[in-house]
Amino acid sequence: MAKAPGNAKYGDLSKRLWFLLGALVVYRIGAHIPVPGIDPVVLADLFKQQKNGILGMFNMFSGGALSRFTIFALGIMPYISSSIIMQLATIAVPQLEQLKKEGDAGRRKITQYTRYGTLFLALFQAFGIAVALESQKGLVPDPGMMFRLTTVTTLVTGTMFLMWLGEQITERGLGNGISLIIFAGIAAGLPRAIGSTLEMARTGAFSIPLVLFLMLGAALFSSTVLMPQLLQTLMGYTAQKAGNVLSAGALVVLVVLPMVGKLSTRFQARHIIAFGWLGLAIAMYISSKQIDLLMSFRSATFLRVWQYIPVAFLFVPLTLAGYVGLAPEKTNAAAGLMNFFRNMGQSVGTSAVTTLIARRSQYHQSVLAEYTASGRFHSSIAALAIRLTRSGLSAHAAQQQALGRLYAMVQAQAGVLSYVDMYWLLAMGSAIMFVASFLLKRNEPGKGAKVSVH
Repeated sequence: MAKAPGNAKYGDLSKRLWFLLGALVVYRIGAHIPVPGIDPVVLADLFKQQKNGILGMFNMFSGGALSRFTIFALGIMPYISSSIIMQLATIAVPQLEQLKKEGDAGRRKITQYTRYGTLFLALFQAFGIAVALESQKGLVPDPGMMFRLTTVTTLVTGTMFLMWLGEQITERGLGNGISLIIFAGIAAGLPRAIGSTLEMARTGAFSIPLVLFLMLGAALFSSTVLMPQLLQTLMGYTAQKAGNVLSAGALVVLVVLPMVGKLSTRFQARHIIAFGWLGLAIAMYISSKQIDLLMSFRSATFLRVWQYIPVAFLFVPLTLAGYVGLAPEKTNAAAGLMNFFRNMGQSVGTSAVTTLIARRSQYHQSVLAEYTASGRFHSSIAALAIRLTRSGLSAHAAQQQALGRLYAMVQAQAGVLSYVDMYWLLAMGSAIMFVASFLLKRNEPGKGAKVSVH
């Protein structure tokens, strides 16, 4: 007796789900197997001192594997770096650009180059880590060439295994394997972060700043995704041209940040933060009114600059406000939580915006489709078909092309309306954060505060 098609479909889904869960279990087990030759007590003390900086961020992406110095300590970061380099190279190098246009065969070749790049970066980073660890007093009981060889071999093998595991998840599991491995690493630290957050919120010391950092990450990175995606998918911009639109805003922020630092010595941090959120709300609202399919490069650049300027008024003051009223022994935990919530906001914001754009685009298409039954729409098709017939097409071909062009216009218009919705949503969220800014504790401008760099 043959299986019903529905049962076969759900059976395949079940196999993929179990494979995904098994792969993630393997990943989490590997994140607890230490590299030999390290004193764990000295390592724990080292990370306690350095977790507020870039070391803490890499540790978060590795799911705590770096702080335990396990076989997955490098995580998947070399692969991500190699992928970014290859994406940029396909724009700058004509030979790679041609490979990208050759379809599946070209993509397989680029993937192979990405793997070679991952191996090279992993070797370089692993050797640097081994040398750096030996320089820490008491961390490596038996330093030397054997320790370096063991460390490099173990870390590189761990990274290449994770790259392979991610590809297997993509092929035989559910979703993008690399993204799921990164998510699993971040999610592994979530229970501890939630516990610390609840404890600090219970004491009334650190709740509002975390919410603001979460929203800052969401607003900043979702808006960073929106503009280039709009320009490339709906207006035909190249990646390089869309990147030029973003570059202008980044340069303006570099100019404004020192000014914000000086303002922080004269005005309360919460007032500067409120100004930043208000400016961001206005910028997002104006963006929702200005974007369309006829927007020029100059207009897009102007909008992005306007979106970026308020962000400069948020980073430093928010960090400063996060330490107000905290006991000295809690500053390390606060810095880690600020990093964690900002990075969580980045992931949530980017994912939410991408999903909502697709959903809102479908909604607007269904609404616009209702107008296709109007006489005006059919008159437009007939007029366009006549013009195409005069250019030499047959009546049937002209009718088909006219329908195709108008359908493409409906799709593009629905896409633009979905971006309008997202900018409006970001404007409302920023306005709410403007009000929440006044719930922050007062600080004393000019008195100085201990602010960790992250």
